[in-house]
Amino acid sequence: LPTTEALGILPIPLDIRATSGMAEFNPNLDQKHCHHYLAGMQGTRKAILPVHTPAEHDLFHTLMKSDPAFTSRSAGPNWKLCIKVWNKHADSRKDIYYKLVEQLKTYYLEWMTNLNVKQSLSLSSGLRHPVNLAIRDPARSTLAPPVPVRPLTSPAVTKGFNLPEPRVDAAQLPQDESTPPSMSYSASDIAPPPQTPGFPSQSAITAQVVQNPRNVGLAKSVARKRVAAEMERSRPQKKQRQARTCRKCKQPQCPGRQSVRNCRNPCQDCRKVNCRGRNPHKPDKKCDVAWD
Repeated sequence: LPTTEALGILPIPLDIRATSGMAEFNPNLDQKHCHHYLAGMQGTRKAILPVHTPAEHDLFHTLMKSDPAFTSRSAGPNWKLCIKVWNKHADSRKDIYYKLVEQLKTYYLEWMTNLNVKQSLSLSSGLRHPVNLAIRDPARSTLAPPVPVRPLTSPAVTKGFNLPEPRVDAAQLPQDESTPPSMSYSASDIAPPPQTPGFPSQSAITAQVVQNPRNVGLAKSVARKRVAAEMERSRPQKKQRQARTCRKCKQPQCPGRQSVRNCRNPCQDCRKVNCRGRNPHKPDKKCDVAWD
């Protein structure tokens, strides 16, 4: 998609562009190239991208086999020449893009790793071939234990919410799917019927319930009540705080509830009016020992 993003796109310096064999971007001639916006931001005739297209993979493989700059066995590829050779191909081919030396080196490491894997598989093919034949031998299946054959049976639901025909007066049922909170149903109204010969099965009763809109509304109402009751049981109960009392006289209506200096009553322990009362950090001990 067309974009005007410039964050992270750096222009290529003139010396790197010259040593890499890259042509300068010309807005009058290079606007029809693929990724021309990126090329314009980089200042090169074609965009600089990592090795990623199938044509670039094939070109790298061909250069590693035939080009002298890539096939030096003593010191490895001559990257200064390799980058010029690559960018020369990029100038003449549509599906080949400019590269930097770092991008060719990165792909070269990946290519060498894949080459080593292929060489290892080729050298060990003689040892792996009999092992593969033994593993894929069809005769091994004859030694496998037989699988017990079980007849196919339809799934039968033995537990769950199976609602029978409700024994409720039709005049008490609401017109919509909701049910007033005042309505209640006994366990016999929602319990599944016993399996008695001559009576319809559980699945037949369930299908009959689904087909009747009133039964569907009743079932939804009972389900909502069950969920609400379960949520109410799981909700943590808040503990009520005890009424605040004076630490000196222990009277709930004493002004000393806020500060013991406001208390004018005698102490609950020593019966002295000028006592400071019990230690709030040791409320179980009396005033004569709590402050020691």
